[in-house]
Amino acid sequence: HGAGQLTLADDVVTTAAHVLYDRSGRLRGDSAHCAFVVEADGVAISTALEVDGAVVGSTDPYGESAVHDWAVVKLARPLREAEPYPLAAGPAAGAPVLFVARGARDWRPATSLQQCRLRDGLEQGAEGTREFAFDCAAGIGASGAGLLDGDGRGLMAIFVGFRSFAPDEALPFSPQHYNFAVTLQGAFRRAVERQAALGATAQAK
Repeated sequence: HGAGQLTLADDVVTTAAHVLYDRSGRLRGDSAHCAFVVEADGVAISTALEVDGAVVGSTDPYGESAVHDWAVVKLARPLREAEPYPLAAGPAAGAPVLFVARGARDWRPATSLQQCRLRDGLEQGAEGTREFAFDCAAGIGASGAGLLDGDGRGLMAIFVGFRSFAPDEALPFSPQHYNFAVTLQGAFRRAVERQAALGATAQAK
C-alpha cells in the first residue's frame, strides 16, 4: 500500500520501489492483484498496475540506498478520468515544493496538500537521481506521493521515507527528524519518458 501519481501520460504511474517490493526483494503482488485507485466525481476508479513490467531503481529497496527507491509502472489501460503531471525542472536545496499525498495511515482517507521546501541534498545515485530532505509532514502509507514544484505545475520528486530519533512524535524539522524524497532525474526521468512514449505509440495504432 502506498501512493503514486499519473506522470507524463495517462497510463504511467510513478511511485516508490518499496511500494511494489517487500523486505525480501519480492513483488508484493502480481498484476492481477495490484491496482491504482483514483476518485473522480466521488466514484473510486481502480485500474490494474502492470507490476511485472515495472522499471525500478532497485528490486531490493530496503537493502540499498534510498536514492534507488523509485518505480515507474504502466497501467493496464489509459486512465482518461485523470490528468497526468508533467515533469518539472531539476530541483535545488531551498526550492519551494507542493507536497500532494494520500494514504498515510493516520490521515484516514484524507488527501494532504502542503507547501514547504526542499532542504539538504543528501546523496546522489549513480543513475542520476538525488535524495533531498524536505520539511512537509508525511506518514507511513504515503510513500511514492509527489512533490511538485512551488507552482504545482510539474512533478519534481517522490516521497520515500523518514529518519527520526523519535519516529512516533510530531517534531519540527531537524537533522535528526526529517522526511526525504528522490528526484525525477537521470534514469528515473528517462524511464518515465520511455514508458510515456510507449503508451503514445500504442494509442496511435
